[in-house]
Amino acid sequence: MRKLWKFKVDAELLNEESPSEAPQDIPATEGPIPCIKPEEITLAIKRMTNNKACGPDDIPVEFWKRMGDTGVLFLTKLFNKFLADEIPDEWRKSFLIPFYKHKGDIRLCDNYRAIKLISHSFKIWERVINQKLLEITSVTENQCGFAAGNRMPVRIKGRVYKTAVRPAMTYGAECWPLKKQHENQLHCAEMKMLRWAGGVTRLDHVRNTHIRGTFKVRPIPEKLQESRLRWYGHIMRRPSDHMTRKVLDIKTKPRGRGRPRITWIAVVNKNLKQAQVTKEKTQDRVVWRHMIRGADPK
Repeated sequence: MRKLWKFKVDAELLNEESPSEAPQDIPATEGPIPCIKPEEITLAIKRMTNNKACGPDDIPVEFWKRMGDTGVLFLTKLFNKFLADEIPDEWRKSFLIPFYKHKGDIRLCDNYRAIKLISHSFKIWERVINQKLLEITSVTENQCGFAAGNRMPVRIKGRVYKTAVRPAMTYGAECWPLKKQHENQLHCAEMKMLRWAGGVTRLDHVRNTHIRGTFKVRPIPEKLQESRLRWYGHIMRRPSDHMTRKVLDIKTKPRGRGRPRITWIAVVNKNLKQAQVTKEKTQDRVVWRHMIRGADPK
């Protein structure tokens, strides 16, 4: 089994090349190699994420963050030494962890996804060198998706959220007897996604109304109300002898002491009062859809 995995890793995972177009003739950037400054290492360490698996040296990035200026000065001397010489062979080693994809035969190597764990110190080195290369070189047009300043526009992000994310969150919501607590949870999840997509945190003190206005998104509780009333109108337009109409007319037994559980029809009646509509309007589908519609702002 070990020989099989070694062949799989050496032959396919590590030595497989993706097809790509031939690079254009670009003049080489020549000149002396600038020394690495402590500020560059401080920025690279700051951008590293905590609680990540370590490589063979078993030194997490949290260690360098706790070391402060002492660790930064140590890495500055070490990295400048590597510029004049070469990186150690220990940094070239890594752990390759296979993860099962939960599909197909568990005995086949093709049904696994491999993740490489490298040294966190080596990751800091990579970030510093990558930033230096970006300062003296330019990214080709075929890599524009990875270049700074070529991010997806906010309006496109809003459309992606409204067409893909929100429908997945509210799938089947027209039949949910939601409490106020559940609506608040969905509202919080929605705002977290929109803030993350817009690069805004709560520390920036930006109101939710401004964020929704930027993405042109209506509050999710109002969209839940619209979908629930739309389904209610669909049921009410059914014949009176239809099964769904009969279910609505079934009388429930009186409950004992305490507050009764919330029901779907109770939520619908509450939404009818909020929308200021009556169930008699449900027979005209066009009029009903127009009265309950809560369109996203343009």
